[in-house]
Amino acid sequence: MYIPEVLGTRLFTYFDDSEKEVDRLLEIPKKYRQVIGINVGMPHPDYKPPKKVYRPKSKWIFSEQWPAE
Repeated sequence: MYIPEVLGTRLFTYFDDSEKEVDRLLEIPKKYRQVIGINVGMPHPDYKPPKKVYRPKSKWIFSEQWPAE
């Protein structure tokens, strides 16, 4: 029997009318809007996380100055 060491999680957002259906199922009042969801569960026994690929800092760190207005 497979026993995971930890639970897996995944963030998601809605791209269609699924949000309305989830609102209905969970009885979420109309004055609230879902922004993001989190799936929590046991990963499949054969799941292997993708290898992380790190971009060079020069690609994601802004080191210049903002232009004067």
